[in-house]
Amino acid sequence: IICSYNDKILLTLRNIDPKKGYWCLPGGFLESGESPEDGAIREVWEECGVEVTLGSLIGVYSVPVVDQVMMYYRGELKDDNFNLGFECQTAKLFDYNEIPWEDIAFDANKRSLKFWHCNRDNDAVECFTFREHVHLE
Repeated sequence: IICSYNDKILLTLRNIDPKKGYWCLPGGFLESGESPEDGAIREVWEECGVEVTLGSLIGVYSVPVVDQVMMYYRGELKDDNFNLGFECQTAKLFDYNEIPWEDIAFDANKRSLKFWHCNRDNDAVECFTFREHVHLE
């Protein structure tokens, strides 16, 4: 989920593998019986301890090599008082131009952030399949 607050984007510094020590968007796997929307809200709460108002879908990204389909949503944080879970070393709000692109953990995070930035004024949705090998180490 791409969470914004005062025109800044929330990124978390991972405290777990894969990609421990890299920045990423809040997110994770669905629990049994959970909708993607409820899962997105829960993941932000579990990782950052902050409430988010869920917006529209941004993109659906397929990564066949790891048997995953990722759904990204727009979201607005209710505040910036983070209470981090064990999966995060820290959380920070970035201006888009300050995002540490070389230290972003996952290609789908990078692509969704760039798509979001180009489509902030509309509800466009992107569907994309990553055909090449995705490095998770």
